[in-house]
Amino acid sequence: MEHPLESQYGLSARELLDAVGKRFRLKVALEGAVAEVQMEKKIQSLVGRIVERYEAHDLDGHPDFSIWLPKAKKPLLAECKNVRDHEEAYREGGQDRRLQGRNSEDPRLQGRFDKPLLRNWPV
Repeated sequence: MEHPLESQYGLSARELLDAVGKRFRLKVALEGAVAEVQMEKKIQSLVGRIVERYEAHDLDGHPDFSIWLPKAKKPLLAECKNVRDHEEAYREGGQDRRLQGRNSEDPRLQGRFDKPLLRNWPV
């Protein structure tokens, strides 16, 4: 059975995947989508045990997931990031915190955000 994208673009699945594999930016975008799908699968596996419920979001400037723990009034907000090394993880984490106005210049947050948010998992 043909996938809707094959019909839409007039290419086979193999041709579409070959096109992605040959284009760096498109491949990076795909890596992000794959990471989000994998993260959602992991979160879904925790529903009913550790996680009460969650919502996935595909909106610019909004975290990828809202995750409610049992008895929590507000959700945890989770952002999925692909990083290639420790330094990139540190830069990405710091950049996100600055954009949200939560940098280490705020005396209430001194020392809380001095380490990267992410581990270095190879893509």
